[in-house]
Amino acid sequence: ANFNMVMKTIFMISLYLVPFTLMLTFFESTWVIILMWIVMGFGMAGIGLSIMHDANHGAYSKNKYINNALGKLIWLVGGSDVNWRIQHNVLHHTYTNVKGMDEDIEIDPLMRFSPSQKLLK
Repeated sequence: ANFNMVMKTIFMISLYLVPFTLMLTFFESTWVIILMWIVMGFGMAGIGLSIMHDANHGAYSKNKYINNALGKLIWLVGGSDVNWRIQHNVLHHTYTNVKGMDEDIEIDPLMRFSPSQKLLK
């Protein structure tokens, strides 16, 4: 990974862990804790949509051990790298945007990801 990706990785992991640590050790106010949950949500999204996603595709680094280690960051946010690889790499990428086959596009009627899905006006 280049310098920018490493910095983004440090930032996203911190965005998740720092609020979590502060909630356990310092903050007691309900409203502050709710705000920390929101911040943690952005950290979770950054870990999942950027770091872990690229690592589990083998695209984060040329070193497979780094990809493997960073792919396991999904454990930190409550997921499984093995389950993700099966669901995403096999089920999603085998049938990308094929209605009825790709579970990632089955969020009707919120969004339309495939031309074969009904167009709402």
